[in-house]
Amino acid sequence: MKLKNAGYYIVLFIILTGAITTSLFIVNSCSEEPKNANNIVIAQEESSSSSQTSNSEDEKFSSNDPALIVQNQYRKIAKANLPAVVHITSLVEQEVPSVPFFFPFFGNLPQDPSQKRKVEVFGSGFIISKEGHILTNYHVVNNVKDLRVRLMDGSEFEGKVLGTDQDLDVAVIKINPAGKILPVVKLGDSDSLEIGDIIFAIGNPFGLDGTFTQGIVSAKGRTSLGINQYENFIQIDAAINPGNSGGPLLNIKGEVVGINDAIYSQTGNYAGVGFAIPINIVKKNLNDLIAGKPIEYGYLGVSVMPMDNDKAEYYGLKQPTGVIVVSVEPNSPASKAGVKNLDVILTYNGKKINNAGELSFYIKDSKPNEKVTLQVLRKVEGKVKTINLTVIIEKRQSSNLSQQKPDNWLGVLVGDLDDSLKEKYKQWGVTFGVVVLAISNKSPAAQLGIAEGDVIYQINDYEIKSAEQFYQVLDKVKTTKKIVILINRRGSSLMLTIGR
Repeated sequence: MKLKNAGYYIVLFIILTGAITTSLFIVNSCSEEPKNANNIVIAQEESSSSSQTSNSEDEKFSSNDPALIVQNQYRKIAKANLPAVVHITSLVEQEVPSVPFFFPFFGNLPQDPSQKRKVEVFGSGFIISKEGHILTNYHVVNNVKDLRVRLMDGSEFEGKVLGTDQDLDVAVIKINPAGKILPVVKLGDSDSLEIGDIIFAIGNPFGLDGTFTQGIVSAKGRTSLGINQYENFIQIDAAINPGNSGGPLLNIKGEVVGINDAIYSQTGNYAGVGFAIPINIVKKNLNDLIAGKPIEYGYLGVSVMPMDNDKAEYYGLKQPTGVIVVSVEPNSPASKAGVKNLDVILTYNGKKINNAGELSFYIKDSKPNEKVTLQVLRKVEGKVKTINLTVIIEKRQSSNLSQQKPDNWLGVLVGDLDDSLKEKYKQWGVTFGVVVLAISNKSPAAQLGIAEGDVIYQINDYEIKSAEQFYQVLDKVKTTKKIVILINRRGSSLMLTIGR
């Protein structure tokens, strides 16, 4: 599903309070690894809890009344899972921008730009092992320090990031329970969900700990939303808001079937359309996340475009199906298997392909060296034939650009907005600029709160149209007394300043 209405935008559920912009973070990397990650016991049995329903209202109903039975099940699920949902907090200090533009919107800002303000970032997570392993979103713990985890009983622990998967937007952090018996959730089967199933969401919206909401599965397999690199979302209508990020999505049995991640909204708050990451995808790489290992995804090496009615007629199809290959990377798995431009990929290992997002999901879901079969429609000299190609999936390689390190005074590495990135960013009103690929720790960029994925589109009076121009402008302004940087972050325009 493409998000074409510019009035709507995706909101990732992380909250900052006392902040100037919506993500002023400082990076803190943690290298601690678990002593024996492969032996971690993840809860797979239902918690044995019962609900007491002895109040006067319940006595009006028969014990077999369907409404009371449903209510008791809701209570049981809440009671069993609320203690295992945690409040994740990070406190950092940031310099307050001195540009007057901010004052009408935020108020009570220090006039002295050297003053600092504490920024509180918070989200949700849930405990998956007695040893203190917690699942949450990557964007909840990215670029933060002083990570704190608070349980429902008020106990608080220092949290450390063990492993992250930026593409999926998942992270594992760990606390040391120090003899405390931790409540844990049970991980369920997200593949068993059907549209219309009852689901529950738990989290800390707007900092309100232990909020429990209910809804249904509205849709499955949502892709091409531009939220994460790796998408196959469960769409839900349960109320989730900023602060719910990283909280669990539960089925009617009280099992975790997803991680709440984002909403589709015109206001930034709940509008009835939420998205959760299926837990089965997370479980595939959970041991690697706990061990702090990099997550490997499959790579095919094709660019595709959607099929429409006119193109379907050209290929002799009764209705649009599959995706059309528009380019094949040299020496890629697709090239080696014989995939050609204008081929139509109909299925991937027997799974029907309806759009580019589905194909991307299946590719990334494949492991390196895995053999897969592509059913391809090819038109040769006016004749259409269907062929099967065997492809050996390879490990996705990072671009040389993303492997470089920032070597400028600002401490930021940027890249041009190519066609694929322009397609992703246009929903947030981006028409030009450069995308931030990496940031040096303790650099001016890190102190300002610039984040990976931000689009820098202006520095002082210079509009930025390319990476080359960006570095030229940085060199020009490095001796000026005040530098103003304009950024687009998921549709929000931010103004950051550097005073000298």
